[in-house]
Amino acid sequence: MVALACSDPVEHGLPLCRWTIRTLRRAAIELGHVRSIAVETVRRWMVIADLKLHRFVSWLHSTDPLFEQRMTDIVGLYADALKGKLVYCLDERTGMQALERFVPDLPTRPALIRKREFHYRRHGTLTLFGSFEVATGKVLGLCRQRHRSQEFLEFMNWLVPQLPDDQELHFVLDNYATHKTKAVQEFLDGHDGRVQFHFTPTHASWLNQIELWFSTLTRRVLHLGDFASREHLERTVMDFIDYHNQHDAQPYRWTYTGQPREV
Repeated sequence: MVALACSDPVEHGLPLCRWTIRTLRRAAIELGHVRSIAVETVRRWMVIADLKLHRFVSWLHSTDPLFEQRMTDIVGLYADALKGKLVYCLDERTGMQALERFVPDLPTRPALIRKREFHYRRHGTLTLFGSFEVATGKVLGLCRQRHRSQEFLEFMNWLVPQLPDDQELHFVLDNYATHKTKAVQEFLDGHDGRVQFHFTPTHASWLNQIELWFSTLTRRVLHLGDFASREHLERTVMDFIDYHNQHDAQPYRWTYTGQPREV
């Protein structure tokens, strides 16, 4: 029964993507593994085997031939940032929706959870171009309606003058095409090596620390936010950045060193 539960239903000609206790019981009987068995018995066996048929986790495999080289470079930068090197993580938080509910939420009360109207009005989307300083946890950002190379260069031209001009600036960012255009290369050449880009391996956005901060932004601002316009959304995001820098900014406790994790 455990071996059957660990197989794919499709292997047995069934139009199912996963097992349930009842479909597993039925298949075991039809395949001749048992003459008869109770649903509760199958459930107990799954508990004993620690099989959770309804659960799954996602993972993403990188085929980047430069994975080790890029990963080692970035992990080393994070360690050096705590020793004085200026390291910043860049990325875009795309698809931030300005959604306005038809009726305001009913707030939380003792013994009552917050209630939210299902229907909403759409007022468009924004993209946040963000920079996370590894050594301090402080964030700088600009909101724009699109995320092309033009907007990325506008962000970089706005960002770099605000950073120290007597040291090299190291930026960790992903392999998105807008980060590698001819105009971007000309921008880098114009700074004579003071501005350096370090690209994460493909399918390895988890190596970019700003993704952790974007998760905080989503949970604290975007997920339950109610925005009457794109301008309202932008003001809220900018105010949250100021709030974060004032009250919560601190470096992440980065523990990954590039070594395979034990399972």
